[in-house]
Amino acid sequence: MLRSLVGSEMCIRDRAEMDAYAPQNSATRAFLPDPFQNVPALSDWLSDYEKRCPPAAGKVAAPLSLVRLLHRVLDEQDHNAVVLSTATKLGFWYLLRSIEYTADDEGNFDPKRSLTWKDLILRDIEGNVLTLSRISQAHSITIRIYSGKGSLHTCTRTLKKTPDIETCAVAGLIALYESWLRHFKRAPRPTESLFLRLEGTVLSRTELAEVLKAAAVACGVHSSRVATHSLRRGGASHYAASDGYKVYVSAHADMMHKGNADITMVAPVFELH
Repeated sequence: MLRSLVGSEMCIRDRAEMDAYAPQNSATRAFLPDPFQNVPALSDWLSDYEKRCPPAAGKVAAPLSLVRLLHRVLDEQDHNAVVLSTATKLGFWYLLRSIEYTADDEGNFDPKRSLTWKDLILRDIEGNVLTLSRISQAHSITIRIYSGKGSLHTCTRTLKKTPDIETCAVAGLIALYESWLRHFKRAPRPTESLFLRLEGTVLSRTELAEVLKAAAVACGVHSSRVATHSLRRGGASHYAASDGYKVYVSAHADMMHKGNADITMVAPVFELH
């Protein structure tokens, strides 16, 4: 099932990023002298070894079909499953880096750098700000994340609720809040992670990556080619194939120069094939 839904889409490559790093890697290699340059035999052996053992291939972009598959197979009555499903939706549609929404590999969560409930700004269809308790009425949700690029050290990204796609991130956040109330019997605290599980731990980058890697292996893709960043690349690829790139990419480029940005993104309602 995984293979039929994901298929060849798992082979999308982010060549632009790899090309962007090429000059940097070249400069680094040129900066470090060859310590064996005066030992021709050893230098030749290392050069030949490098050709036979090239650098690891870049990570692939996760397709929307993978996010949809997780949404369909995970039990919506299981809070931990809802956490995992919502995390993949946010990572994909909000183009998040792992540090922006998961705990680190040791399970440590930093509320100053990663998403908490207070970092959500909810608005109804008329643009009025809502309290968290009224999240079910949200027409759009803005996330506020840490950024070291601007003077405010934050940037925001906004998505509107899109009923036409089952992987809608706004609908996912609403479902996550409702699941939280059912299982924890209380409202989340402002500084708590969105992805707190029943055990009291926060979903980590490693745990999210393991799920993505398992899906990749089932599709015949080596696990080393997939990581949490594959969700960000997948979302970017999906936006780039639609008019969404005009909204996000141009604004993001402008942010690189001006520092702070409030970006409203439009999630495409089609599926790439």
